[in-house]
Amino acid sequence: MVSAAKTLELAMAAAKVADETDQERERRERAEARRQRMLDRADAARAKDLRAAGVDADARTAAGQRELVTNSARGVSRKRASLAGYEALIQNPKDRTPTRIKAMETFDELCHRAHAGLLPNPRFERGVDVSKSLPGVPDDRADALMEMSRLAARIGDVAQAILYFRVFERRRFTAMRDLGMGDERTLATLFLAAVDGVARHYGFATTHRAVEAMNERLSAA
Repeated sequence: MVSAAKTLELAMAAAKVADETDQERERRERAEARRQRMLDRADAARAKDLRAAGVDADARTAAGQRELVTNSARGVSRKRASLAGYEALIQNPKDRTPTRIKAMETFDELCHRAHAGLLPNPRFERGVDVSKSLPGVPDDRADALMEMSRLAARIGDVAQAILYFRVFERRRFTAMRDLGMGDERTLATLFLAAVDGVARHYGFATTHRAVEAMNERLSAA
């Protein structure tokens, strides 16, 4: 039989545990409230920057999904939003070679030509000339679509899709991962391989040493 003193002791211990649980819950709720306030302030600041740049609700600049740079001139409060430069699309500075920059720019221009008239041009993006005299699909767009097919045959559909999301839409690797395209590390590796494939397709890149070694081996046989 439990004595009255023991019963009181157990009751006090239970009350202490309950008090500690309430304190932990209060700390967690306060922490969550602080985190939510920080997120709200960040969202408000991002929306203010985009409004100041004249960008309202462009899908190419969805918050947290695409590479977006907001700049301001010295002494001027007005800000200008722009898609990240090609250099910023390659994470490691050592991998940002002039050949790869040129390849990304060429692919981006090809996408703009191929999709001319299908998507609205953001105010901070260069326009696309679709003023052809022939009705229907402009000649330039038709040529670009054929070139896209030739490029896909050279580098593969998957590589072209990765380039489309990363270079044309400026998607982050995290956003591409969320689309089910693979993990970020693998996507970064495949992206560089795809860029190199574009460079080889257009003759920007020199022959890879592995190819040179194979050719030397075959010619000596």
